[in-house]
Amino acid sequence: MRVGGHLAREQPAQPVAVLAGVGIPETASRCPQARQVIRAGPTRAWRTRDRRGPRAARAVGDAAAEKAAIAAIDGFESHVVPIIADIDAGFGNEHATYLLAKDLIKAGACCLQIENQVSYAKQCGHQDGKVTVPREDFIEKLRACRLAFEELGVDDGVVVARTDSLGAGLTQNVPVSQQPGDLAWDYLKWLKVEPII
Repeated sequence: MRVGGHLAREQPAQPVAVLAGVGIPETASRCPQARQVIRAGPTRAWRTRDRRGPRAARAVGDAAAEKAAIAAIDGFESHVVPIIADIDAGFGNEHATYLLAKDLIKAGACCLQIENQVSYAKQCGHQDGKVTVPREDFIEKLRACRLAFEELGVDDGVVVARTDSLGAGLTQNVPVSQQPGDLAWDYLKWLKVEPII
């Protein structure tokens, strides 16, 4: 059996998890821990240190080896593969984003990816007609994600902020900031409007 391009006998002397019917090449290529995951059939659920397993020990009549193999399987502690959770646009306002982020971090996410589209008008990346939220609203959602990490004691949590500004046709509302150098200024400098008093 080949594992990551090498024969199984060349693997470290420790149990290696084999998940039945699971194969995510993108995860395995980006996550070193996930490279230990092997695609295999449902009858081959675990491989033990001596590569024999309980069936092989039972076949040769070695009860002690069978018991040791079963103990190795039962006592196996797998590594934790990092989870990158895509939370789209946060599914609501800043508070909803905070609650979602907190639940995902509790479930094991070490990285949250959020984008600046309006939650109720979300479009896929290849489609036109995206509607983005104002910059200030997006920054508040980023702060909500960071706060969730900090409250749960995860100092090295990662927040990936993705923008769809280049593909957006509209902004939910016109940004209110009019200071030159601010991103909102880039929108407003082209508008020819009279202030409403």
